[in-house]
Amino acid sequence: TIRRRMSRQPGPGVAEGGAEAPTATLSASGQKQKRRAICERCCRPEKICLCPALPSTPIEFKRCQVIVLQHPHECRRKNRSMPLINLCVAGAADDEEALSWGRKAAAKKKKARTTAPPVDDFHIRTIVHRRLGDEVEPEIMAIINDPNRDILLLFPSDDAVSLDEGMNEIERRRKEREEKSANRNAGHNDDVGTIKHEKIVVMFLDATWKYAQEMERANTKGNWWPKNIIRVKLSPPSQSKKMLDDGEQGVAPNTCSDPGETTATNFPIEYKPQRFNIRTPPSSGHLSTAECLAWVCAAIEDDPLIYETLMRPLDFMVERWKSFTVR
Repeated sequence: TIRRRMSRQPGPGVAEGGAEAPTATLSASGQKQKRRAICERCCRPEKICLCPALPSTPIEFKRCQVIVLQHPHECRRKNRSMPLINLCVAGAADDEEALSWGRKAAAKKKKARTTAPPVDDFHIRTIVHRRLGDEVEPEIMAIINDPNRDILLLFPSDDAVSLDEGMNEIERRRKEREEKSANRNAGHNDDVGTIKHEKIVVMFLDATWKYAQEMERANTKGNWWPKNIIRVKLSPPSQSKKMLDDGEQGVAPNTCSDPGETTATNFPIEYKPQRFNIRTPPSSGHLSTAECLAWVCAAIEDDPLIYETLMRPLDFMVERWKSFTVR
């Protein structure tokens, strides 16, 4: 039999050469539909663009560096909070692979970038893995395992201390290192000055509460956490700062604080309970990764404006999300 080779015609929405057509697709009824326009800055469809809530100048941390260990399942969620932080902090969006919105726009931005910052010169790095180890970039693991780096892990484990206590412990360790350095280098204070200005490494687990617990156990069992890590927890009240100032007492759930603790002393003025309520947390004391990160970094940097700036796009996203779901 003779087989005739049929030439393949481009299908709907495909241009010559196999590339996707940039302007239109065919709907189920066969009518042409325009593709959604994607904002090149926030990588969202223009209809839900977040740019009005983003800072005009990206935030730069001077006292801390953030490493986020993100569960692979979390990376695929559309309503996660970490991309909002990435859009606000300088250099944080360099890891475009962690963004699930607007992949074409993200790829375009990545291609346009000519030089990459040094691996240890960053404000936020997102690692999409269940645990630390050999699969993580060696440079990042070197930072985490450096015995001279001060590292905080935000997770409400049984041995976790408050953020204030964690910062006090870091201060104690730095003074100890300064004294040892001064004794070794009598008359030379260069090392002492360097120790004072070292950035604190803050680690977060970005996942649902179930997966975050699994990640913490896997890293503990595998002995992947650095030996000098300081585990800290936040104690969010059930009311806002304004309500507490007006005399109403907030109760901090045991998921994030010690039993019997009723108030938090270092929570931000602009704090609101259940802020990211487009996802259902196990309790009102469970915060999104963005909320935790904004709280901790604002405290370390001693700059309340950081918290306000990072919460603005989160509030904006929640408002827009609800406008499409509540009719």
